[in-house]
Amino acid sequence: MKNLLKLILSAVVLVGLSGGIRAADDKPHVVLVVGTLHYSPELTMPVFAEELERFGFETTVVMGEGNPEKKTTNVLPGIEALADADVAIFFCRFLKLRDEEWQPIEDYIQSGKPVIGLRTANHSFKGISGNLN
Repeated sequence: MKNLLKLILSAVVLVGLSGGIRAADDKPHVVLVVGTLHYSPELTMPVFAEELERFGFETTVVMGEGNPEKKTTNVLPGIEALADADVAIFFCRFLKLRDEEWQPIEDYIQSGKPVIGLRTANHSFKGISGNLN
C-alpha cells in the first residue's frame, strides 16, 4: 500500500509541477472522488488528501453517505468541485448517476486534464448513455 501511495503521490506531484496548470501563487487543486466502499477508500482517501496538502496541494474529497453503489440520487454530493480541479482521482465502482451528477464528470474528462483511476476505476460507472469521444 505504501508503494501505491508513493506512486500516486509522485504522479500528482509531477502534474502539479508540470507548469501551465496554475499560476505560480495558486495551489494545484486535486479532487478525490470516492464512490465505493470496496477496499475502504472512505477511510484512505481523506488521509491521502491530507498528505497531498502537506505537499502544497489544495484538495477536495467528494464522497456521499452510505453505500454509493445502491443509490441513484445524491450519489456524489459536491461533484461540481471538478470544475475547478487540476487533477481528478477516481475510486468508484458501478455508480449509477443521474445526468446532473454525470455532467461535471463528463465536462472534466472532455477538458483533457489528468485523470487517475484507482482499483475499481475501470468499472466506475454503469448505465451511462452517450459517448466520451
